[in-house]
Amino acid sequence: VGFDEQLRLQGPRARNMRTWYLDNPDEPASKAILAELGIKVWDDYSDEDELKGILALENLTLKSSKYALSPEELGPSFEEYVAEMGKEHKISGDVVYRVVSGSIFIDVRDDADEWIRILLARSELILIPPTVYRREILTEQQYIELESYESPNKGAARTAREEDPRVTHLSHPYTRHLVVDLCKEFYDLGWVTGTGGSISVRYGNRIYMTPSGVQKERMTPEDLFVLDLEGRVLSHPGLVPGSARAYKLSACAPLFMHTYKLRGSGAVLHSHGMECVLATLLCEKLRVKEFRISHQEMIKGLVGHGYHDELVIPIIENTAHEEDLADSLEKAIRAHPQANAVLVARHGIYVWGPTWGKAKTQAECLHYLFGLAVKMHDLFGMDPRAPPPLWASYAPPAAAAALLLGGGRSLHGLPPGY
Repeated sequence: VGFDEQLRLQGPRARNMRTWYLDNPDEPASKAILAELGIKVWDDYSDEDELKGILALENLTLKSSKYALSPEELGPSFEEYVAEMGKEHKISGDVVYRVVSGSIFIDVRDDADEWIRILLARSELILIPPTVYRREILTEQQYIELESYESPNKGAARTAREEDPRVTHLSHPYTRHLVVDLCKEFYDLGWVTGTGGSISVRYGNRIYMTPSGVQKERMTPEDLFVLDLEGRVLSHPGLVPGSARAYKLSACAPLFMHTYKLRGSGAVLHSHGMECVLATLLCEKLRVKEFRISHQEMIKGLVGHGYHDELVIPIIENTAHEEDLADSLEKAIRAHPQANAVLVARHGIYVWGPTWGKAKTQAECLHYLFGLAVKMHDLFGMDPRAPPPLWASYAPPAAAAALLLGGGRSLHGLPPGY
């Protein structure tokens, strides 16, 4: 029995859907990357009842009953039909179908113009939005039986891609503009002032990274380095405008690469925000090597954490040169599998996430929590690690009023009779 036939015979829980980049078959494309493109895949439902629940939740209705594609079914028109399927195109509405039998490759382009190949086999359901260019290719089995579904985002008009589909990753503008926009936003927040800090974003097999020693708020999309997943420079921005000095790759590069390799990150941010430094100074005062806080709403913004959880962020010792932090950062990442960041004492923080949006959200939540912890300690002498007392232990309103009035103050903290 061949590989494709084994796929056809296996049940939906017997294997995971396979996704990978065509220019590097050993590099898988995560579901998080597909989700950023608006692609949804259901490959792990257990039975027909669970499938019906998915269809109801997504408001999908059966558009056409089962139809098969094979040389036997289509006869002389098979080759022409398959060739048309393999042309890059997009549809004006959502495309939703379920594999009843057989297997098929769905190729989609990501935002960095990389081809991602999705292998769909029996019982798997996929939704592709109208914004995504795609093509369909039969496997060597040359047989596929599908069910087509209709989503609220209807449409049927097919549009071929008019521009050259082989735009290189290095000239693709979206990711470059995204990094530049993030630099300006983080500068306004005080995270990358004085040429400090750095940002890197991954799309496909390419990593877009800010250079070292430049004013982050004045960067342009052409100022970025582009690296592969091994950290090799693929594109150099050239000379600094108005200078004979060449741009220098960020000293954060080896630290960024650790998170990409160890955590499969979609983006890594390095901030010099004051809140981060203050948090490490507080931990220094308490003689602890980890920042800890619990029972705060913003903890929920960290992947894998909830309100009742204790958030733990490791702290590594600073060095005179950024690149010398790489080994310490790697050890901290390995020792704290739940952590989404590492603090650097008297320096700043490295934050990562499965997508640039998640990395940004987590960085915002962490800066808030660091500032909150310092103020809790300084203003009220409170331990940010401690859970709150039970509400039942608080004084009832009448007792609290008497206590306040007895101290010469009203309930509003103003003199009596004010």
